[in-house]
Amino acid sequence: AVERWRVWLVAKSTRWPASRWRRYSRGDLLERVLRDTETLQDLWLRAGVPLLATLLGAFVADLVIALLSPRGSWVLVALGFLLAHAGALALGVTSLRRGGELEKRARRAAGESGALGLSLSRAAPELIALRAGDELAAALSPPLALLDDARRRRDAHHHRVSLLVGSLAALAPLALLATRPRGSGLEYALALGVALALAGEMAGVPGALSSLLAVDGVAERLEEIADEEPTGTRPLSEVGPLEVDVRWGVGEEEKSAAFRLEPGQRLAVVGPSGSGKSRLLLALSGLDTYGGSIRLSDVELRDVLEEDRGRLLAYLPPEPSLLEGYVRDVLGLSREIGPRDLARLADLGISVGANDRLSGLSRGERARVALVRALVGSPALLVLDEPTSALGEVETDRVLQLLATTNATLIVATHDERVRAWCDHVLDLALLDPSI
Repeated sequence: AVERWRVWLVAKSTRWPASRWRRYSRGDLLERVLRDTETLQDLWLRAGVPLLATLLGAFVADLVIALLSPRGSWVLVALGFLLAHAGALALGVTSLRRGGELEKRARRAAGESGALGLSLSRAAPELIALRAGDELAAALSPPLALLDDARRRRDAHHHRVSLLVGSLAALAPLALLATRPRGSGLEYALALGVALALAGEMAGVPGALSSLLAVDGVAERLEEIADEEPTGTRPLSEVGPLEVDVRWGVGEEEKSAAFRLEPGQRLAVVGPSGSGKSRLLLALSGLDTYGGSIRLSDVELRDVLEEDRGRLLAYLPPEPSLLEGYVRDVLGLSREIGPRDLARLADLGISVGANDRLSGLSRGERARVALVRALVGSPALLVLDEPTSALGEVETDRVLQLLATTNATLIVATHDERVRAWCDHVLDLALLDPSI
């Protein structure tokens, strides 16, 4: 069941637009996925078994004590035990609301501290080299303090409730002491021992209920993911002319651009850093929200079926994320690879054996692997964000020669003058007039 949930989670989350992904830092999303997986795996062990064992133990203990009581008193004894145990369970249930608030606060603090920790860990080598270790520690200190305080409050609440529940259950033997059980003293001691042991069993009820609270948090997050439905209803068999009259946000500003590309033409998107090149390319890839219109073969991009969009369009981010593993497996992650794809790697100066792993490649080699992966399946529209930023002059020439062999329509964001000169058209975002 957990494995099926993981597959479902990946399938759902990959449909998110980039604007939604930005609401979650990578650390927060990672923390959520790991915590939710562990919670689902341990639900039966942490919540189901303790609660069932407690209920069964209470029933057996009440029955034993009632049978050992004198005639005429067993009803009162059983009723006393029942009220004590029911009261203990009711106390545990009534603590759920406050416990839920504390649990959510702790989860939120854990996500925020995990996100900041992951972000700072990427910059840690540079910060340490600049002897900014104190600043690094100072940045981590506030969220870690909040996390520690949230967990301490949550644990203290669980401890208080456990103590109260156990104490209430321990009052049950008073019902036994009010009468004298028939039989030997050994039976009396046995019955009293069962009742006292049950108090410890009841003390575990709040912990089991807190596990149910964690599952409630899982349900909230999964409901948010489940709300994301596949987009697009119109099929698209091939990419014809690309007609763009689009608006997109850059900070608090909004920019707009209009152009038309015939099949096979190349457009260089240039401009200073922060001018909105990456956001424009995300919109042109159907990965982010946009205003206006982006039409492929007279079909609005947002209306194209997801599978057709994934088959006909490929997007290469400025810093591609590649799963660790064998290079051939990474290449064929979403499409079938063939000898042609391995030959493209060789054309870019990368020789890959059957047992070569991605971890053994340099940053520039990984960038070229990501480019070849984007070309697998021969997509008709390629949207490339800084594909040559990690490459030298020779490697850049090889990349341009490889791209020239495709019949795809190309949109390339770049700072490289060679790439700009290689393209048929240039869109300079610095010349656009932003509107507020």
